[in-house]
Amino acid sequence: HEILFNRTQLKRIEFKKINSALEDYNLAIELNKSFVKAYYFRSILYQRNFKNPSKALENTKKSIELDPNCGACWMNLGYSNQISVEEQFFALEKALELGVDIDFNGMFETSYYIYNRIAYIRVLSTDSTDGDYIETINYYQKSIDNYEEMDVDGDGEYDNSGYLENSYYMQANIYLELLNQPNKALERINKAFEINPSNIDFHVIKSKIFYKIGEIDKAIKSYNTSKKIKPKLYYNDYLNNNSIYPYIDLDRDLDSIKLPIDIKVKIDINNILGLKTRSNQFFMSLDYSFYTQQGPAFLNHKKDTIDFFDFEKNSRINPIFINSDRTEKTSLSYFGFDNVNITDDHIYYNTVKTDFFHNWDLKDYPFDKQNLQFEIKAEIDTSIVRLSESKFYKSSFKKVNGLIKGYKIDSIKFKERFEVQNNVNTFYPGINREDVYSIASFNVQISRSGGWLFLKLFLGSYLAFLISWIVFFIPAKEFGSRISLAVGGIFGAIGNRYFVDSSLPVVQVLTKADIINNLILFLLILNILIVIFQKNKRYNIKFLGKNKNAMIFTGILFLVLNFLIILI
Repeated sequence: HEILFNRTQLKRIEFKKINSALEDYNLAIELNKSFVKAYYFRSILYQRNFKNPSKALENTKKSIELDPNCGACWMNLGYSNQISVEEQFFALEKALELGVDIDFNGMFETSYYIYNRIAYIRVLSTDSTDGDYIETINYYQKSIDNYEEMDVDGDGEYDNSGYLENSYYMQANIYLELLNQPNKALERINKAFEINPSNIDFHVIKSKIFYKIGEIDKAIKSYNTSKKIKPKLYYNDYLNNNSIYPYIDLDRDLDSIKLPIDIKVKIDINNILGLKTRSNQFFMSLDYSFYTQQGPAFLNHKKDTIDFFDFEKNSRINPIFINSDRTEKTSLSYFGFDNVNITDDHIYYNTVKTDFFHNWDLKDYPFDKQNLQFEIKAEIDTSIVRLSESKFYKSSFKKVNGLIKGYKIDSIKFKERFEVQNNVNTFYPGINREDVYSIASFNVQISRSGGWLFLKLFLGSYLAFLISWIVFFIPAKEFGSRISLAVGGIFGAIGNRYFVDSSLPVVQVLTKADIINNLILFLLILNILIVIFQKNKRYNIKFLGKNKNAMIFTGILFLVLNFLIILI
């Protein structure tokens, strides 16, 4: 049974094969019913890995029953939250009396962590007077005085357990919060800083101390530093499921659920009203649907019903839709399965009817394409939920009502993006970081048939150019008539420019409409210059001196440049 036990320890510590390790512990105990070590370590396995404190307590009590002088067994009992505070105190005092041999090799370990545990229980459960608080501080001091590096969890490595700095920190906390002695608190927290200057809790309490004694600048400095630090998880910290995000009794190793949950999303656009170039606000109604393989409820490893992924009832995962200047939560309704069930997806749905805000991109006006954005955000970390585009249930826009004539929806494009939050949480397997939310971003691409609008906007400018162009049909000797027509064309073009500008909002970009208007003015001025040069005998412009050549040159230039502007 000793050989079997050693193999079990290897499986548990080195290979993390907890199910196989449990089987071997069971077999070792079956071979030797009085095998104290097997009961002791099986209790640790139940507590740490299988998250079963009742089974852990049962094995701990059995180890004590078999060997009442096992200090490690009494210590294990003192760490159990399944017994009363008085029983914990008794067990820990008994462990101190007997000594603790964690490795069962006859070598007694230091007892600093037992003093730390007693102090921790006292400050949370029993202290009520200044004398009680001082006694608790003394227990933390015993933890400090007896501290030495050791292998707490029996894996053959020294553990950076944080006991020493934690004892100083707890002393500072008691002096500050319970005894109102900030100067003594500062003295103790400075000791903790000597050991670990990057602990967020140390900076927080130091900021409180400075604030209490009136040193505001120092308080602000410590406060700002604490905001930048990510919490540290020590090697042998024990985290139960409820202490790991999302703080439910869900075990990644023992439960069948696979994380992150994939939620496929689609939208169906029903109405778009009031989408006008001179307004940055419009109304849109649409239906959106969630499709997921994860049902609203499942049984965890303890056979408890977990309804955390019921998106209809769990307000923490209700989606929110995001506009350009607002964020509004919406609820979901559970539909069940599709009437013709192909994908086995559970379906949730809802409808959004509201005003949206849109910043117009008018660089290519009047041949511009606009992207109306609709986003859905799940307010939970991406390690738990991810949003993706539904490939089977396609987003649709075929029955959209209310779009102004000339507009049409070309496509709906999906992209998942991410939003990092400011708050820090502890994630499996003990990583401290900021939350990251998944956002389903839909871009509804809308184009307009710009042909008729183009003629409406620029017919006046083109006619102005035509007036200036036909001067080349008038003989050169009729200079007065020619120059009057050409200059009249400029006034017509300028008037048309104001007409175009009045149809657009004020924008700080050069649009195609601006370029075309400027081109027409340039060509009108060019025609005037040609007329002037033809009249002036001092300048010899042989090619453009003939009306026919000038007509051909400026006409081709007009056509080519307009074509290039529209095409590019």
